[in-house]
Amino acid sequence: MTMQNYITPVSRVENDNGLKFVIFDAPNESNVQHYIKELLAQGVKHVVRVCEPTYSMKSMEEAGIHVHVRFFTHNHFEILSSLWTIFHGSN
Repeated sequence: MTMQNYITPVSRVENDNGLKFVIFDAPNESNVQHYIKELLAQGVKHVVRVCEPTYSMKSMEEAGIHVHVRFFTHNHFEILSSLWTIFHGSN
């Protein structure tokens, strides 16, 4: 396996509301297909990009994974609020 094909370990987190989160490092064009395979195996339907783009969203979208783009200032409330809006809509 070359470094290009290496994907970082993923962490799966479940909360009390039945939501499941998979946390992973940013893929790149060389390994995005490996990430897609792992994400689909985990049942992922949405990805929240919180960093600078390192891969085209087209690959994920074509695989049926919707990519949401959110940039944060490392404020945990901002992150949680944004995730709530993505999954539950705004009130």
